[in-house]
Amino acid sequence: MKYDYDETGANFSYFILSLLILFLVPYTIYCIKNLGGKKGQSGHTEVLLNEKKKARLNAKKSDKSSGLRYVLLIGGWILLGLLVYKVMNTEVDYVEWDPYQIMELKKSATPAQIKKQYKLLGLKYHPDKVEEKDRATAEDRWIEITKAYKVLTDDEARRNFEEYGHPDGKQSFSLGIALPAWLAESSNSFIVLILYSSVFAVALPILVHRWWKNSKSYTRDKLLQSTMARFYHEVKEKTSINGLLEIIANSPEYETLKIQNSNMGVFSVEDALTKLSEKVKLAMSNFASERWDKTKKYRQEHPRAFRNSLLLHAHLFRIQIENKRLQEEQEAVVENALRLLGGVLQIAVAHSWLDVTNNCIELGQLIVQAMPPHQHALFQLPFINPEIIKHCDTKKRKINTIKDLLNLSDEDRRSLLRTLDDEQYNELVEVAKSFPRIKVTNVEFKVLGEREDEAAIAPGVFVTCFIKLRQIRYDEPETIEGEEVINTEINEVEEKKEKMRTLFDKATNPNDPIYAPYLMMEKRPGWWLMMGNPQVNKSLTPPTKINDLTDEKVLRFTFQAPPKTGTFPITLYVKSDCSLGFDIVQEVKLVVVPAPKYHVFEDEISEPEEDSLAGQLAAMKQEMANEKKKNAAKKNDDDDEDSSDYESSDDE
Repeated sequence: MKYDYDETGANFSYFILSLLILFLVPYTIYCIKNLGGKKGQSGHTEVLLNEKKKARLNAKKSDKSSGLRYVLLIGGWILLGLLVYKVMNTEVDYVEWDPYQIMELKKSATPAQIKKQYKLLGLKYHPDKVEEKDRATAEDRWIEITKAYKVLTDDEARRNFEEYGHPDGKQSFSLGIALPAWLAESSNSFIVLILYSSVFAVALPILVHRWWKNSKSYTRDKLLQSTMARFYHEVKEKTSINGLLEIIANSPEYETLKIQNSNMGVFSVEDALTKLSEKVKLAMSNFASERWDKTKKYRQEHPRAFRNSLLLHAHLFRIQIENKRLQEEQEAVVENALRLLGGVLQIAVAHSWLDVTNNCIELGQLIVQAMPPHQHALFQLPFINPEIIKHCDTKKRKINTIKDLLNLSDEDRRSLLRTLDDEQYNELVEVAKSFPRIKVTNVEFKVLGEREDEAAIAPGVFVTCFIKLRQIRYDEPETIEGEEVINTEINEVEEKKEKMRTLFDKATNPNDPIYAPYLMMEKRPGWWLMMGNPQVNKSLTPPTKINDLTDEKVLRFTFQAPPKTGTFPITLYVKSDCSLGFDIVQEVKLVVVPAPKYHVFEDEISEPEEDSLAGQLAAMKQEMANEKKKNAAKKNDDDDEDSSDYESSDDE
C-alpha cells in the first residue's frame, strides 16, 4: 500500500498544535492560580503566618516554581505562536472537483440548461475567443469546462458523481500519514533511525524499568516496602509516643533523602549537629522527663538515625538552627515524619491496637505544633511563656486547653495575660479563635435491612453506627445534644459520586491553614474519627480521615455486635490531626437485646409415609435441624470465650 505524506507539513503542524494546547492551557491556569494564591490571602490567613514562616514558604515556592518551570511555559507559548503563524500561512492545494461549480450551475440543472451554459461559457473561455495574453489561462479553464460538460451530459458519469463523488464511480481507499515528507526521504533515514532508536529502544525501556522498580519498592502510599517491613517488626502493642518517634527516625525512607545525602560528612553541618545535640540535651533536661541518651558511639554506628532523631527533637523543642543546610534538612525530615506516621498508623490499624493508633494521631499533633509530649496546650499560642503557664493552674482556675482560655470572661482572660501588651493580647485571642472546633450532635446505632424494628440490635449482627458532626464556633458547647435527627437512608448513587470526587479531587480541604509557625509547610485541619474499647485496647472501626468538614457531615461505620446481650460501653474518638486540646472522647452505649422469635405456623397436613419420597425428604430435614441445634450449642460455648473484646455493664 502506498502512503501519502504531508507535503506541506500543515497536518503535522495541526497535530503538534493540539498537543501543545492540551498541555499549555491547564498548566498556565495552574501557574496563574499559584501566583494568585500568594497575593490573594485573606487578612485572617496573614495573621496565622509569622514573618519567618511566610518568608520561608515564599522561598520554597519560588525555588520550585520559578526558573525552569516558567522558562518552559514561555517557550511553549512562543512555539505555539510560531505554529499558528505557520498554519495560517501554509497554502493547501487540495480543491474538491465539482462539475456543477465549474460550469456555474445548480445541481438540479436540466440537460437543456447544461448545453445552454456550455455554449455561453464557450463564448467566454474558448481559446479562440480570448486575447493572446489570456489564452493560456483560458485554455486551462476551457479544459476543465469541457471535462465537466462531458460528465454532466453522460447519464452514468453524472449518476456516479452524485452517488460516489467521482464520475468514474467508487474509488480505491487511500491512506495518508500526517508526517512531513522529509521524514521519509532516504537522505534523512539515518537521523530518523537514531531518533526512533533513542525513543523506543532506550528511553521507553528505561522508563518502564524505573516504573516497575518503583512499583515493587513502594507501597500504594508511596512508602518503601522496607520501611513498612521495619514498622511491622518494631511497632508493638504498647509502643509509646517517644518510641514511635525513634522508630520513624530509624526509617529506611531517609536513605533516599537528597538533602541529607548531600549533607552527610560535610564538616560545617557535622559541627552544627554537635552543637545542636548539646542544646537538645539541655532542653530535654529542663522541660521533659526523658533525657537525651544518644552517645557518640550511637552516632557513629547509626549516623542517619542519630541526625533524624536529633532534628525531630530540635523541632519539638523549638530550638533554632543557624546552619542553613541543616535547617533545610530538618524541614525535609519533619515533612517525611508526618508522612511516615501514616505507615505506622496502617500497622496499628491492621492489629486493631487502639493505644498505638491514638499515639500516632497525637504524635502528628505534636509535630505540627512543634511541642514535646506532655507539654501544656497553651504553648500552641503566640507569646505564651512558662510564667503565664504558672498562673493557669491555681486554686481559682484550671486552664488546661485553648478552649478553657476562651471560656474565660474578657476581664479574667486579660488579667491572666496581663504581661502582654494590647497588640500581643489581641493577636493571641485571634489565633486562639482560629483553631477549628467540632462537636458530635447525635449518635445512632441501627441494623439495616428488612426488619420492622431497625433499632433492635441482636447478638452477632452487623451494626451500622451513624455519627453526625458539626464544625462550630469557639463559643459553642461540644457535648452531644441528641435532639438532631440523622437521616439514615443510604443513597448509593450519591455515595459513589462522593467516592469519585474524593478519588480524583486532591484539593478536598476547603479550610484555612492551621496556625503552626514552626512547621515550614502549609497544613490544613482535618479530623480522625474512630470507635474502640480502651479497656481491652481494641479498635472496633479503623480511623476515618475527614478533610472537608466545613458545616456538618454524617458518617457511618459498620461493625459486628457482641455475641451476647447486655449494655456495652463504646468509646467514640474524634481527634484533630494538627492541634492539641480539641479532641472529643465520648462514651456511648450499645444495647444488645435477644434475637426476636418469629411465629411459626403449624402445618395441618398429615405427615407423609416414610417409604415415600416426601417422607424421606422430611427425615432429611429433621436430621439437618438436629445438626443445626448441636452447632448452635457449640457456637454459644465459643462465643463466651470470644466476647472478651466487649464488657457488658449489665454483667458488672
